[in-house]
Amino acid sequence: MTSHPAVIWRFTDGKAGHEIQSRGLLAALSRHIACLVFEIPPLPLSHALGYLLRRRFPPGVDLPDPSLLVGAGHATHLTMLAARHARGGKIILLMQPTLPCRWFDLCLIPDHDDPPSSLKNVIVTCGPLNDLSRAQAADPNQGLILIGGTSRHFHWNDAEILEQISKVCATDIRWTMTDSRRTPPTTRDSLSRLNRENVAYVSSVGTGPDWLRMKLQECGTVWVTPDSMAMIHEALTAGAAVGLFRLKPRGSNKISRAIGKLAAERLVTLYDDWLAGRSLVKAGEPLDEAERCARLIIQRFGLGATNSINSA
Repeated sequence: MTSHPAVIWRFTDGKAGHEIQSRGLLAALSRHIACLVFEIPPLPLSHALGYLLRRRFPPGVDLPDPSLLVGAGHATHLTMLAARHARGGKIILLMQPTLPCRWFDLCLIPDHDDPPSSLKNVIVTCGPLNDLSRAQAADPNQGLILIGGTSRHFHWNDAEILEQISKVCATDIRWTMTDSRRTPPTTRDSLSRLNRENVAYVSSVGTGPDWLRMKLQECGTVWVTPDSMAMIHEALTAGAAVGLFRLKPRGSNKISRAIGKLAAERLVTLYDDWLAGRSLVKAGEPLDEAERCARLIIQRFGLGATNSINSA
């Protein structure tokens, strides 16, 4: 390893999904190189633009110069550009940017966002990055059901979802079921009244930030509604056998196409296939996109010692 840690400025907008993505990448980087991380919130656009034009960045005045500037969320874009213009470093953006990709040093873009994969500064990822690790002792007889809700990509139908949940739960598996902030109140009410001895319903309102991570370490079987690519890929990263409930797509859209690709690659099992008798598949190789991207970043930008990558 290098004698000095890599200084990383992490730009966070406070949104949970963005926090998980950048936290996952930084955790993977820190497994290979020493990292010194400083967190910076995004600036108002007018401030960021002014600093960019004047080549100044007061929020980092007391910080060491960065090797990397890492962030997710549209609100971080201009702040990261201003920071690099004033203090240097390589920008790593964990999303499809609204600004031109060529303005950033590296963009990690999920495949369902149809990224411009021909660009040299784009790494296409299988779903969004996360901070999950592969479960070491998950029990296939413990199951987790993750319920999303209304989205612009799928029609939500309480009756159809509840019928599918009932059939999935009619097994010997001990199920824990939870919802999300997008779950309609009518669905929540129905889930709370689902009367099965082998099902425990836990409202997401009462769960802490680490609850899902811990459950994914325990449960070897996970069913997810297809409206959340983040939940699907968190389950895959944990190494679970993953089933996807059926929701009617709102026409042909990027998420429904991504679901079809995951099913074709036998990473997930669709509800109708399971109903027809197909067993849930478990991915043979761990899906760990944060780890893969961390290795590529270290090699691309010459961070740390190369033997730390080869021996990992």
